[in-house]
Amino acid sequence: MAKIAGGYYPSKSYQANSVSKSDTAKGASRALTQNAFQSNTTHQNSKQVTKSGNTYSVVIDKRPSTANISDKASLRLDAPHMYKGEELGTHINANPKLATNKMQQTTLGALNHSEISQPIYNAFKDFDKVGRNAKVGGAAFAAAAVVVDSKDIYESYKSDGNKVGKNTVTTSAGVAASWSGAIGGARVGAMGGAALGTLICPGLGTAVGGVIGGLGGGILGSYAGRTAGESVAKAAWSWGE
Repeated sequence: MAKIAGGYYPSKSYQANSVSKSDTAKGASRALTQNAFQSNTTHQNSKQVTKSGNTYSVVIDKRPSTANISDKASLRLDAPHMYKGEELGTHINANPKLATNKMQQTTLGALNHSEISQPIYNAFKDFDKVGRNAKVGGAAFAAAAVVVDSKDIYESYKSDGNKVGKNTVTTSAGVAASWSGAIGGARVGAMGGAALGTLICPGLGTAVGGVIGGLGGGILGSYAGRTAGESVAKAAWSWGE
């Protein structure tokens, strides 16, 4: 560790003006545990059980029904079946009637009855299972971030002469604020990403946009929180000297 002005010894992962590995891990952990179908969107994830007992993932449009819309599922992964005399393999069913703009109509129209591979079908036919796996991955990222944070605090403690001093307090404040920033940033980012994704492709875009937005928001939120927390702690310590 290199000493800088003011006697503060930042660890390698907490370089000034840089996004650390800990920030990235926190952002990923919060993004993966977010529900991609946020309450402010017009879609939610559900499941559909067929007569044969197969379970499929269904994205439900939550807007009020209208006379010309009978199918509220905007996107569904479907098993092979006959369609207009032709055999369709595993494929996507999309409903352009649920589009609210021309971009959505074009996207859903292009996706409707487009075939997908069996492995993709198997992986995504149950979004609940995908969500559970994502939460496991999020927990792993969170554990990695905790390890890095603990190391940072311990190194700061050693730089204070094995006692709680300016470095320990500053790093601890940065760690606490970075977690708060990651949580808030991931939530806001997921909501914004889901809303943007819905504009392009209801359902699929909602989920993908929510994850990407949550990841970016979580990382930026963690970095911003860490920077703010450390700055406030260093200023408060200086005032007390």
